Order: sequence, then C-alpha cells, then structure tokens
Amino acid sequence: MGVFLIQVNGEKTIHSETKAEYFWEEPIKYKVYINYYWKMIARRAIWEKIDKENKVLIYCTGNVKPYPGQIRHIATIKKSSCDEKAEMYFKDIKELPSGVSYGTIQKEVKSGELSEGMKRCGQQGFNISEVEESDLERILELSGST
Repeated sequence: MGVFLIQVNGEKTIHSETKAEYFWEEPIKYKVYINYYWKMIARRAIWEKIDKENKVLIYCTGNVKPYPGQIRHIATIKKSSCDEKAEMYFKDIKELPSGVSYGTIQKEVKSGELSEGMKRCGQQGFNISEVEESDLERILELSGST
C-alpha cells in the first residue's frame, strides 16, 4: 500500500472546481486535492505513483483554524489523474480522535519513529511526499486511533 503526505493551508482557495472557501476544505470537506504544479520534477514522480486505495495523511499548516499545525485526517484515494492539473479524489476521510502536532511529528522524526519524509510537514512550498507505511501506523498510534 502506498502512503502519501499532503499539506494544506488556511488561505483562500484559487480553485473553482469545488465550493471550498479555503484550501484545507478541499480535501477535508469536498474530498479532492488539486495541484496545478504537479509537473515540477520532484512532484511529478510522486504524483505518478499514486493509485486508488492508497492512504493520504493530511497535514494542516498553522493557519488552518480548525486544525492548526497538525495531522488530524487520513484519506483513502478513490481515483487520481494527472493532466493539466493533478487531482486526487477521496472515497473517505477519517478524522482522528486527536491531532498529531507539528512538534510531535518533528520529535518523532528526530527519534527515528517517523521517516525523514514526515519532516516536510510545515515547510513552505511543500505539498506532497511519499512516506512509509510505518508512518501511517505511528500517526494512528499517536492520535489514539485503534
């Protein structure tokens, strides 16, 4: 199973594909993640690996009022496409019992409990990364999910 980490922020969306007012609402409320810059070399390889049934950890930056600086949701991919824009559609979004904070994520990366790919949370310009299946399991543990 592939596991991916995406980052969303609390800025007003510029996308017209959903009724979302803010970027964070697109995946969490409307079950879609859209990226127009997916063809950039580093991101392209990641987007091309995405397949249905993969899992996605959704990290919200500090300006997302309901979930600041944390992973609070996990999604399952329904379908994805990469043409002029890259899109992931989710068949479900699971809200975790508690969020896993930026500080906890960074501490867990430093101790080796989470992979280096998880360190990208909170970095400006970051939006997608492939991470380890063990990262998903650890986030579930840290959030109190069974």
